[in-house]
Amino acid sequence: MTTESNEIMDEIEQSFELNKPSHQLKEEFYLTKTAIDMAYGDFHAVKTSLSHISGEEHAAIVETIKKYISEVLKFEMAYEPDLVDQYIENENLYSKLFREIYEMQDMNRNEHRLDSQDVYERTDKTVVGQVTIDGKPYQGAIVYEKYQSGMRSGVALERHYSVTDDDGQYEIKNICSDMRMVGIMIPWQVIHDKQWQSRDGRGVFFQSDSNEIVEDFEFWPGAEFKMLLIEGDEIHYQIQDPLASRNRRYSLKVYFEDPKYSTNLGLWTHIFLMIIYRERCH
Repeated sequence: MTTESNEIMDEIEQSFELNKPSHQLKEEFYLTKTAIDMAYGDFHAVKTSLSHISGEEHAAIVETIKKYISEVLKFEMAYEPDLVDQYIENENLYSKLFREIYEMQDMNRNEHRLDSQDVYERTDKTVVGQVTIDGKPYQGAIVYEKYQSGMRSGVALERHYSVTDDDGQYEIKNICSDMRMVGIMIPWQVIHDKQWQSRDGRGVFFQSDSNEIVEDFEFWPGAEFKMLLIEGDEIHYQIQDPLASRNRRYSLKVYFEDPKYSTNLGLWTHIFLMIIYRERCH
């Protein structure tokens, strides 16, 4: 969790002694805190947050989360299996995340998983690497064999996958011969303002003579405006980019929304600015 988020959640938690919130409100708080702690890979904090949730209405969600962390993310955490299948949708802010967790752990135990059918040729090649954010190891990212285009959570568990440890390291052994690239699942909260560069020749795993292929994921701060000033019809700006290079070129896109023709933006006129950068090929 970021320092700012930590401070906010700590202040709310400390206020409980003074304000005496209802049992339901406290349960919702710790359920929300659990989701945030999971996003930042802090499973010890997740365990602590879950220990504060005792109500029957959230029992199935709590046990589902514990099972997901234990069986999918491979972090030791005991759970009550009889309660997992009783999961019920709720109105929590992170209900979509909890539903996805339930679906993924359900996929993980599915006897019809592709890798259990052994219908694809396995090789003697292994993919290893490290996931870092701002140079620090990230624990809890799901790294998997990607064999098709598109984005779908379940596909991560259809074949062999690995979960990064506390050093951000992962290993996938005996990858399939039709594997196109290494896929990664990581909460958007921790990388929404980050960037990462794919290596040249990405996805060509079987042209190497080595049986160990290294594929790291390094996320760094994204390009952003250092200065932005709008005067009349002119836009003055400066861009800062930690990964700037001579081969990188930038373009600026401006989107304008007139409230007279938009039902979503209320009474305000909005100007959206987007930085797009591309690496120039040699």
